[in-house]
Amino acid sequence: YTSQESPIIIRLDERVSSILKDINVQIAGAQQALNTQKKDLKSQSNNYDSYLGDIPRREREFVEKTRQQQIKSNLYVTLLEKKEEAELSLAVTAPSAKVIESPLAGGNPISPNRMMTYAICLFLSILFPFVGLGIREILNYKIENEQEVRKYSHVPVVVTLPNDKSKNPVVVSAHATTPIVERFRLLRTNLQFTLENQGSQVILVTSSISGEGKTFVSINLAMTYALKYKTLLVGLDIRRPKLDAYMELPKKAGIVSYLSGYTRDIHSLIHRNVNGSSLDVMLAGNIPPNPNELLMEKNLDDLFQELRKRYDYVIVDTSPVGSVSDTFLLDRIADASLFVVRQGYTPKAILSLAESIFTEKRLKNLNLVLNGFSEENSGRYGYGYGYGYGYSSQET
Repeated sequence: YTSQESPIIIRLDERVSSILKDINVQIAGAQQALNTQKKDLKSQSNNYDSYLGDIPRREREFVEKTRQQQIKSNLYVTLLEKKEEAELSLAVTAPSAKVIESPLAGGNPISPNRMMTYAICLFLSILFPFVGLGIREILNYKIENEQEVRKYSHVPVVVTLPNDKSKNPVVVSAHATTPIVERFRLLRTNLQFTLENQGSQVILVTSSISGEGKTFVSINLAMTYALKYKTLLVGLDIRRPKLDAYMELPKKAGIVSYLSGYTRDIHSLIHRNVNGSSLDVMLAGNIPPNPNELLMEKNLDDLFQELRKRYDYVIVDTSPVGSVSDTFLLDRIADASLFVVRQGYTPKAILSLAESIFTEKRLKNLNLVLNGFSEENSGRYGYGYGYGYGYSSQET
């Protein structure tokens, strides 16, 4: 008999416990492997069941494709039969024409005729420039040269002003001898021959539409007269006055205040010796609500009677006659009128307006001033100046 505490028994118990533990571990591993295998088999079974359920749809699609294949195959066979029949019918058809004699051909082709083609091209090359010029003339509705002005209007042309590239609206000064300044001196000289009355003269400057340069002509004509005579420049374009901006004058009460009866002090309305010159300027002032009626007031006549006593020449910048009738109301105070047209800007139809004003004598002693005309388009050559200077950027 061996005791439980015997070393031999203890070692045997430990060995039995170790074997038992290994057996349990092996059983757990085998059980887990079997569970995994069971899941795989179940997943495969589900896939097979899904595939079996999809067999009717696949079979239906297969039958449909088979049917389409059969239809196309039958159609192809039918077309091949038709092709064979057509080839057989063409092969057995006898020709309906017979060549009796072979044609004779020259060395040159009958068509195209080379000489005729060259002649047509030469004729078109001569014709196209004239057609192009004619179309350009039809589509161009603006004045391009002095000949057009004299063709469409019988109004006397008092001067042709060249282009001037400077952006300064005041180009005339005491010692300037540029081409544009000399042309303004010529304008002053030509006006002397058109003015009939002696003594103080009032000259209106207008145009047909805004942008033709009437304000530019008014300012520089007044500056030209101021070089020799006592001259006043009056802004009577009371709808869109621009003299203050062009001559950089501070705004203050102008001729509108006098015509409205707010003041009778003419001296307070005049800017003296503008820009260091001997020119005086009377601005338009505030824009009135009734400009046309204001110009009909009798105090306008009284004002200009007083100005004639003080100045040798009064240059009046007026509104465009093609837009409003204000300028026609000023004819009663004027001795001469200048109508400004601008190259490449004034429509040709405006010349008929100038012609009707001249014929009906709606403006006294009317003359045209051609503004911004270059030498090649004006029909004038030589004269000692290159007319490539054009003042065509001025508004009004």
